[in-house]
Amino acid sequence: MAREIIEWDQGWDCIQKGITKLKRILEEQPEEQLSSEEYLEIWTTIYTMCTQKRPHDYSQQLYNKYREAFEEYITSTVLPSLREKHDEFMLRELDKRWSNHKVMVRWLSRFFHYLDRYFIARRSLPALNEVGLTCFRDQVYNEIKDKVRDAVIILKVQHELLEVFANQPLEKQISACRALLTDDKVDDLSRMYRLYHKIPKGLELIANTFKQHVTNEGTDLFQQAEDAASNQATTSSGAPGQVLIRKIIELHDKYMAYVTDCFSNNTLFHKALKEAYEVLIRKIIELHDKYMAYVTDCFSNNTLFHKALKEAFEVFCNKTVAGGSSAELLATFCDNILKKGGSEKLGDEAIEETLEKVVKLLAYISDKDLFAEFYWKKLARRLLFDRSANDDHERSILTKLKQQCGGQFTSKMEGMVSSLHILCFITYL
Repeated sequence: MAREIIEWDQGWDCIQKGITKLKRILEEQPEEQLSSEEYLEIWTTIYTMCTQKRPHDYSQQLYNKYREAFEEYITSTVLPSLREKHDEFMLRELDKRWSNHKVMVRWLSRFFHYLDRYFIARRSLPALNEVGLTCFRDQVYNEIKDKVRDAVIILKVQHELLEVFANQPLEKQISACRALLTDDKVDDLSRMYRLYHKIPKGLELIANTFKQHVTNEGTDLFQQAEDAASNQATTSSGAPGQVLIRKIIELHDKYMAYVTDCFSNNTLFHKALKEAYEVLIRKIIELHDKYMAYVTDCFSNNTLFHKALKEAFEVFCNKTVAGGSSAELLATFCDNILKKGGSEKLGDEAIEETLEKVVKLLAYISDKDLFAEFYWKKLARRLLFDRSANDDHERSILTKLKQQCGGQFTSKMEGMVSSLHILCFITYL
């Protein structure tokens, strides 16, 4: 039985679909990987088109189309992407395009493999692999080689300058960063970020300085509030507290804009801002104790002053902080107190007092369920990985939370603690 003839248009349409799919994959566009069935269909189509009798032997046309596939891809996609970039970014793009090109050569060589075995060998033509690599050399490298040379020279000079800069005394670099933060030199901070991004561990240096600066500025606000409260202790308590809370929020918004605009949303700086605010959480707790004493001792527990204090703290406690909620920040603060090796180094009495104050602060958070979710996850990690420093403290805070928010609020957490203790007891037996 005679084999069915594959006409040129029919065969090339099948091959073209496979090449197009490969290009989409290389460009990281939504596309499923090439299946073994698709690969076999393309290979078989090319094999058939090369072994048919004349005038249906399309070996020469396929060899020409193989080259054209590279030329078209380079002209339409590769060169435009390289022309729009410069210096280091151009070199990175070139490296990416060269890697992609080698992948494309490897796959198309497999598709057209039958040409290499017979047609190319008999006619002493350049092999498929050579054709693919030559296309890149002739079309890409020959066009951008001068730009590549200039970019390499620029990078070499930059590297030498960065080495000189990085070898400056540490205190001098920190002082420069502090000065820019103090003077709100946003553009200069952006430039400093881009510069230090190229220095090994350079960003850690700026992030730590940033964290310390935010903490210091927040601490200064607390000192100002204390001074104001001392001067007004006989007249009001709500006003200094409300002013401070507003300033703390403004401080956060200001430096969150720095993280976004100057530091390219880098996670190191999100972490630094969050850690700075964990320090301020402790100060917020101390502040609440202070003003609650004013309400009690100076203002005879008058409901007007209770209301003023409540409104001031509700503003802060429901503010988004460092890309997360205050509920998450409070849960993290508790975790640092309760886990082994946490950042809060306190004695047993101090831990109990601090946990009591955290629970009081929780009263001002509107979404207490969100706090419960974060707290439950952190509790699970402490228990499952044996990171809990003290079982009594774990039970103590759950009791306090239960008294404050009700049994339903803590039932899931209490169940987890009890289950783990039963498991440990059974294991011990």
